[in-house]
Amino acid sequence: GKDAKIDVTANDTSILGSAAAGIGGAGTVAVEGAASTALIGRQTHAALTDTNIDQAVDGKALVTASATNDGSIYNNAIVVAGSGTAAAGVGAAVNHDSTDADAAVSGGILKVGNLDVVSASRDKILNIGVGGAGSMYAGVAGSVGVNIIDGSSKAQIMDGADITSANNVVVNAQSDAAI
Repeated sequence: GKDAKIDVTANDTSILGSAAAGIGGAGTVAVEGAASTALIGRQTHAALTDTNIDQAVDGKALVTASATNDGSIYNNAIVVAGSGTAAAGVGAAVNHDSTDADAAVSGGILKVGNLDVVSASRDKILNIGVGGAGSMYAGVAGSVGVNIIDGSSKAQIMDGADITSANNVVVNAQSDAAI
């Protein structure tokens, strides 16, 4: 017969882009700065709570609890300063990505063919801070890029859940960050 399938799925895909730019010029002294900050905080949860399933006949019931976060931050701070005597330029780009992906089976009695409890948090950050300065006598420039990634990815069977599986039980949590 046909496989019985139950999916409890939560997906979040977020993209955040920000930019700051500054251009300064003067005959004698020029000072310019730019800063850009990007903050993302996401919580994605998928759960089977106090659920009873009795579909283990011939091992055909496929049950999944899945939570996924896929996020991207693109952040730029660019500064240029120029003058005849002295120039200074500073660019700063700061990112904070706080994500949680949680998948759970909590309580209940599940008699199934296969059970997958999976969570994944995959974050990408592209961060550019550029400072430039030029003058006849003195030019000072600097840039800084700061990235903070915190959060969690959890997959769990908890609170006395009674699981009987004819085939497989998979509990998998993955966290991937690329800067």
